[in-house]
Amino acid sequence: MAPEVAFYFVFRNGVNIANVSEPNFTDSTVASGTTYTYGFYAFDYHYNVGPITNITVTTPPAGSVDPRQVGVRPTGTYWGAAGEQIDLRSR
Repeated sequence: MAPEVAFYFVFRNGVNIANVSEPNFTDSTVASGTTYTYGFYAFDYHYNVGPITNITVTTPPAGSVDPRQVGVRPTGTYWGAAGEQIDLRSR
């Protein structure tokens, strides 16, 4: 049985910016049109650490429009709100 994850260290461009207990993170301090590399370390309850997981993200330029349509239809049905990224503009 694998040990459970107790917490995560989050790094941005090599600097620790957060320690979180859930496997999700939102960085509200990014600048538009910038590339960031995030690293995530997972620790178990005995402070054993797993290998780092890195991802690189480029934020959209200022004033750009998200091409996906997310919202509510007049009929009360929802789409795109759960991250399924349904694109209704491209036909």
